[in-house]
Amino acid sequence: MAAAVVVSAAAIVVQLILLFGTFFAVRETRTRFLALSDRVESLVNLSTSFLEQSRTEIGEITTRTKDLLNTAQAQMTRVDAFLDDAATRARTQMEHVELVVDDTLARFQETSAVLQKGVLKPLRQLNALAAGLQAAVEYLFNRHRTTVERATQEDEMFI
Repeated sequence: MAAAVVVSAAAIVVQLILLFGTFFAVRETRTRFLALSDRVESLVNLSTSFLEQSRTEIGEITTRTKDLLNTAQAQMTRVDAFLDDAATRARTQMEHVELVVDDTLARFQETSAVLQKGVLKPLRQLNALAAGLQAAVEYLFNRHRTTVERATQEDEMFI
């Protein structure tokens, strides 16, 4: 029994040594964990503050972007209305110009026809009358009587 008590005492001592080893290991692990926990906590706090700051900045950026898009949309609406108005006015002016050009061409044609009938036709008739009188006078006074040689030469030229 003494041997059993000695073995039991030795086992208790070994268990006590192992328990102290476990205690020191747990205490060092706890110290490391607390240090790591402090670092993780500071990292979490830093991340949280960064996220909050980013959230406010992103909110401002989003607000500004919405304002810019609304302004751009309003400007595009005004530009579109202006271009529609300009196109309508240009179309109206082109129709007006077309009517003026058509009217001018019609008047020019009427003037040309009046000129043809009223001035040029009588001039042609006078010119024809003068040519006829000239031919009659030349024939009567035999100014240009063709000789036989000249008539023969002219005939040969056509052959």
